Amino acid sequence: MFFLFYYICGVWLYHKKKFSQAKCFFIKTIEKQNNNAQAYFKLGMCYFKLCEWKEANEYIAKALILCPSKISWNIQLKQTENHLNSMISIPQKLWWKEVEDLKKYMQKKGGNFFIYKDLALALENMRRYQEAAKYYELAIKHSKTKDSHLYYKAGFCYERDGQTDSKLIKYLYANAIKYDDDLNSKILGIGIFHQSNKCWEEANKAYLDFYKYVKNSCSDVLLYNIAYSFEKLFNYQEAEKYYKKALELNYQECDFHYRLGIVLEKMAKYEEASIYYENTIKRSNTHRPFLYFRLCKCLNALEEYKKLSEILSQSQIIQNQPYGLSEDILKDKNLRRRVFYTECYKNLKIIDNMILYESFHGKSMSCNPYAIFLYLLEQNAFKDFTHIWVVNDLSIVKNKFKKMKNVICVKRGSDLYLKYLASAKYLINNVTFPEYFIRKEEQKYLNTWHGIPIKYLGKKIKSGFMEHANTQRNFLHATHLIHPNLYTKDILENDYEIKDLFQGQSVLTGYPRVDLSLKQNAKLKQKLGIKESQKVLLYAPTWRGGLNTQYFDFERLKRDILELKKSNFKVLLSVHHEIKHLFESKLFKDVLIPSYIEMNELLSIVDVLITDYSSVMFDFMVLERPIICYVYDYEHYKQERGLYFDVDEITHHICKTIEEVKEVLNLENLFVKDDLYLTRLKRKFYSLENGKSCERVVSIFFDNVEIRKNIEVCNNILFYTGPFIPNGITNSFKNLIHHLQNSHFNIFVSIDPNSIYSHKERLEQFQLVSENIKVLPRIGSLNLTLEEFCIEKENLDEEKSLQNYKREFRRLYADVKFKTVINFEGYNVFWVKLFSSVNNNLIFLHNNMQGEFEKRFPYLEQNFKCYKNYKKILSVSKQTNEQNK
Repeated sequence: MFFLFYYICGVWLYHKKKFSQAKCFFIKTIEKQNNNAQAYFKLGMCYFKLCEWKEANEYIAKALILCPSKISWNIQLKQTENHLNSMISIPQKLWWKEVEDLKKYMQKKGGNFFIYKDLALALENMRRYQEAAKYYELAIKHSKTKDSHLYYKAGFCYERDGQTDSKLIKYLYANAIKYDDDLNSKILGIGIFHQSNKCWEEANKAYLDFYKYVKNSCSDVLLYNIAYSFEKLFNYQEAEKYYKKALELNYQECDFHYRLGIVLEKMAKYEEASIYYENTIKRSNTHRPFLYFRLCKCLNALEEYKKLSEILSQSQIIQNQPYGLSEDILKDKNLRRRVFYTECYKNLKIIDNMILYESFHGKSMSCNPYAIFLYLLEQNAFKDFTHIWVVNDLSIVKNKFKKMKNVICVKRGSDLYLKYLASAKYLINNVTFPEYFIRKEEQKYLNTWHGIPIKYLGKKIKSGFMEHANTQRNFLHATHLIHPNLYTKDILENDYEIKDLFQGQSVLTGYPRVDLSLKQNAKLKQKLGIKESQKVLLYAPTWRGGLNTQYFDFERLKRDILELKKSNFKVLLSVHHEIKHLFESKLFKDVLIPSYIEMNELLSIVDVLITDYSSVMFDFMVLERPIICYVYDYEHYKQERGLYFDVDEITHHICKTIEEVKEVLNLENLFVKDDLYLTRLKRKFYSLENGKSCERVVSIFFDNVEIRKNIEVCNNILFYTGPFIPNGITNSFKNLIHHLQNSHFNIFVSIDPNSIYSHKERLEQFQLVSENIKVLPRIGSLNLTLEEFCIEKENLDEEKSLQNYKREFRRLYADVKFKTVINFEGYNVFWVKLFSSVNNNLIFLHNNMQGEFEKRFPYLEQNFKCYKNYKKILSVSKQTNEQNK
């Protein structure tokens, strides 16, 4: 047990920051127990704290060999490597002495994994490859894990030796690839190991050999790596050739463009280099000023000074950083994102021939935006347009779209996303843009939504408080809302409380995505490996939970899938995009729909749909094929989530158990149509679906065809009444609402949801009036540049602050028109400033405000400065009015 004593002493000294002393105890621990991973790591950390990077690297690496699952250790190892790489000169190790010392140690105490590995490395550096390879093989034999790097090293040394049977080398390399989880060698071959070892000639040769072997199924990444290896060997002509081949397969990877720009610049092909640098900038998710520098160098060589000055001005997005403001402030990612977006919003010009598409927050290329995109690609009038797709993972993008030069893929929330969100003229979304988004006056925004509702939406959502805030805000910013039917239109306008506010066009068009379901897709079955004669069953259970919560009965789903597989149908599974990542186990591998297949395209080959509360049933309904509602938790779900109607209005086939589902699947008349039933459903849900919804939507959105445009509504009154604290202000507002209840005014109240929901007594007060008002919940924070941030923080420059709040009012309420804006509370600085920024405003004073300022609230001085921007200042009584004069 001495090793434990030594280890505890070492840990105690380590925490006392006595690293040199702690080091000695960890060494003794290892001498007593040489497989103690924690001791190796702690010893490595002692060396790290002492800035002895080589030793730190050595011992942390040994710890990871014993315990490879430690992610934090891996991060620490990479830090030691960074320090080693940054050293100007590393003392040359006496490898011959290392060999002698290790062999002497082996003679006395025998060998072990660490000795064999270290000796192999020393022999390799002495160019004694045959001997090194044998010790690498011994290290492999004594290793507790299958280390791909050791297999590679053994094969590499045998290959360098040149006297070994090629079969053994191939065997070792094959195992290196087999056990590799980090280098993507299954796609790139052994060349990537050579590359990681900085053996560029070997890497280049291996890549080219592998390319010949897989030429017909070659990946863009392999071509890129071939080009990169040529570049490292200073063969720029061949590098150019293979970079261009890589771009033929994938035009979306910004690094491909950048490296091609580099080699073209090296060859003094400045005009062509500038094109690829521009492409890099257009596709780089992170704003990198050095890209602009490289482009400017080429433009300077071409003497294009006007364009150079324009590009140079774009290189710095976040501008005018006030003196003394620490750059650490931008470490707050949310703040930096708002600052960056605000700069883009203020400074970037609108690009008229650019369309930005977003579907399910960038999780897929799907739904209505995808259908519109496909339609536009076929229209000659849009051949010069650039299509920006918000896609968080490039792997879900179909290869044919990756090759398109007029398509650009961006990650949601990235710098590039913020740029295009502020500059694309046309915006198309099926859910919402982030809370910092503000539509510019020149922009057109089409919100398509993503389904006919059966579950409660908007203010009726039961899973949280005001979860619909950003959706409501997005609808107000939209210039166009489209709907598949009147039923959906009424629900979205009423339950998101926008009917009396919306200033754009709210149009019945049918759903563009349903056009895809109505098209025959003969190749899709073949792509999924389904026989032409086999009937397809799709199970599409719905999302369960709310915006911030989710749950799913996985065990039931596993059992159900196994039961369904026993049928004569080819079973496919579709799950909500929010939880798709949870279904990647082997059990679901052969049934889960691949991400690259769009749901509505899939529906065209589906014969039977099983679902519960998913809106996919309405899209499938158009095909007039059997729908089974498998609602094992119907009463519970209806109570918890809320439904607009009972599921028996949709289909005759309602099942509570998987056995009942199987009985329905075996019905002889399953595919016999009930014409009367279908006629009723069609009248309510899909009378517009004739395959021409895309055409109608494009005509309305792009061609400015007027369907309906709301004129200014003069009966809307907007209040801010505070956080509904049970006090005189709240009681006064309740009385006011009671008197206005039967008036012709539409009463809207803005609230800060978090200031109410977390306080039971406030929530109770709010609920007393909620039936008589319409609510506009605030979401997000004030959008500011760094300069504006300082202005607000230090209460400087009233005029600029007023402009900041004008922009904030637009962020929250878009183009909405209010007859009057009333700050009924009069205390909260944010709301006093916000409502002071618009016309037709007034503010109530409930107390002697000078007295409140002197005795309780010194911050009220900021409010007093805003009073001059209010049309009227009203006190709640004659006495209060006299005090406030």
